[in-house]
Amino acid sequence: LPPKYATTWVSHDWLQDCEGSVEQIQAAMLVLTRGDDDVLIPIYDLYNHRNGKWFNTRSHVVQDVKYELTASRDLQQGEEIYNSYNHCAQCYNRHLHYGTAEIFRDYGFVEQYPQRWIFPKHSIAFDVDVNEEEDGNLVLEFLEGPRFRDTFQVTEKALDFLQQESNRLQQFYKETLEPLLLLRQETSSSTENDATTTIKPSELKSIVQYYEALSLALQMAVQAGKDYDFSVNDSNDDDDSDDDDDDDEEIVVVPQNDISLQLGVVDWLRINGGTFHRNQEIRRERPSGDSSSLIGVFAKEDIDEGETLLLVPSELVLQPATDPDYQDFFCDSAQFIAREMKLGQDSFFAPYIRYLLAAPPVSIPSTWSSQGQQLFLQVTDHGKLPPDDAIQWVSKWKRDCKITNIENPLEKQAAMLLLTRGDDDALTPVYDMYNHRNAPYFNAHSYLEHDRMHAIVAHRNIQKGEQIYLSYNHCLQCDNRYYSYGTPELLRDYGFVESFPQRWIFFSMQPKIAFDIVESPNKDLELIWLDGRVDETFGELYQVTQQGVDALESQLQRLLILHDKVLQPLVNNDDESTIPKNELGTILRYYESLVRALDMAVKAHKTYDYDSSAGALDVDKQGNVQEVVTVRKTNDLDNEDDNDDEEDDDDEEEDDEWSTDRDCPGGLYVKGRCVTDIKKWEEL
Repeated sequence: LPPKYATTWVSHDWLQDCEGSVEQIQAAMLVLTRGDDDVLIPIYDLYNHRNGKWFNTRSHVVQDVKYELTASRDLQQGEEIYNSYNHCAQCYNRHLHYGTAEIFRDYGFVEQYPQRWIFPKHSIAFDVDVNEEEDGNLVLEFLEGPRFRDTFQVTEKALDFLQQESNRLQQFYKETLEPLLLLRQETSSSTENDATTTIKPSELKSIVQYYEALSLALQMAVQAGKDYDFSVNDSNDDDDSDDDDDDDEEIVVVPQNDISLQLGVVDWLRINGGTFHRNQEIRRERPSGDSSSLIGVFAKEDIDEGETLLLVPSELVLQPATDPDYQDFFCDSAQFIAREMKLGQDSFFAPYIRYLLAAPPVSIPSTWSSQGQQLFLQVTDHGKLPPDDAIQWVSKWKRDCKITNIENPLEKQAAMLLLTRGDDDALTPVYDMYNHRNAPYFNAHSYLEHDRMHAIVAHRNIQKGEQIYLSYNHCLQCDNRYYSYGTPELLRDYGFVESFPQRWIFFSMQPKIAFDIVESPNKDLELIWLDGRVDETFGELYQVTQQGVDALESQLQRLLILHDKVLQPLVNNDDESTIPKNELGTILRYYESLVRALDMAVKAHKTYDYDSSAGALDVDKQGNVQEVVTVRKTNDLDNEDDNDDEEDDDDEEEDDEWSTDRDCPGGLYVKGRCVTDIKKWEEL
């Protein structure tokens, strides 16, 4: 793989051919990396290199007279002025044999996009560039035809070579590069001197940057080759006409949804002082090649409780320097992220920005089509069923952040990413790759200390093969979300219907009703009332009442009629529907979950024992909760013998130990106990 003669310049070109000395090496390196035509020119070497639309100058050298650099097009105020080291007017044929690899060899940096990759032994070459019209996706163009003097041609043999090398690089990463990065990560956090590896940090960083660029380029070429029409080459071979068909060259846009982007962010994190536990891996939930399954973080070996899974220094977090307690911090963060996204490859956060730009478009009810929003409001009875403010987020963001140009797609995309992927109004690299699920699957807590770090720690032992889950509402630093934020609110703010367990809170009922639906290991569903718990946002008690359950039953009947009259016809005539399929699919999933929840609540209420439900709430004049003592109420899950006084005494002691605390951080109430360990949960 390029570059050729990667490490021989000092030993061969300088010491041998030039008969130079080690003492003079600095001068030689300056001529190589800063010179033009073997001379050093003042100020010329202050202009940076970049090709494509950014290259905006033209150089002209008159030997022994002058060196002239002129603008090749109109330059706008604030625009950086770029030179080119291989596409310049007096670079002769460098554009045919000198690309990203050779620039790295001779100048010591991986050039920004566009990049040119040339494989002379196999006569194949291509450019990789950012297509701003395609939401920042990378575009690959094979270099062929008379424009390149018929030097290159796409062949199956060449593509097979690129595939083999791509596979080899993936193996190289696992066996060599990743262990080095882990070793560097561990030694950098130690106070002792690093004597475990002789590779300098700056060299390792450059190697990783080159590896990432080369690996991604090979993967894109292989993917583009799968759709390549080889008959075009065959017909061109038989065509002796001089017609230039170069304008018909195929440009292949490759969606950036493969795992390499995630791995690139992890490498960037480790190089810059972050930590990603060596026993974790990023992969799809179904790793058998199913590209439709979600990407998550998994334990590839056992991980002990208390081990740090992720540590991100504050300087790697996408957030402005504003005080996080500042009321407009979200607005400032969104604008900061938009600026970094606009910088793209020029951003310090470039690997993370590339991952964010390639992420699927954010789809929450606030961003849906008007038809999708109206159907969703029909399901929720225009707010009588949760979630509240289902479609108001975009308009609220526009109002609160004083957004005047709502059509700016980058600013809106930044705000949506911050809402759906952020934590405490900041975007943290790798943190947003952990998926959400509550106990007993929830197995990791996140900790955020502004101006210091963002960390994720295992809060129980995690077995090999387990997915590592965070919680978006049961986390330690989730403020009042624990008893006031459930399945409907997750859909509203994150765009998905969560897997079991689910929490349903009906704020419009007076008094409010709330319950959990949990799934046992044998897939049976059970409902757990949260009566006696408190909505900490408003200091109100959740209570099961006949009036409240009657209201739920009325909504259930309305939803069943809505299904027959509206939803089912939409499904039957899917091709004629004006609602985008992804929106309709999400609405149907939410509808099914909501109907199931209401149906289970109505049925569970038939066996509800009001006499055994206990809850005491002491609220002062300001509405502050002073003391809460609750006893968990279930749908006859325990089946204790109420007539056995001795057994009742034991149950009371057990309730005192497990159920009197209104919080169960990181766990779930099962048979009267706050359980965080999956084995105990299965046993119960």
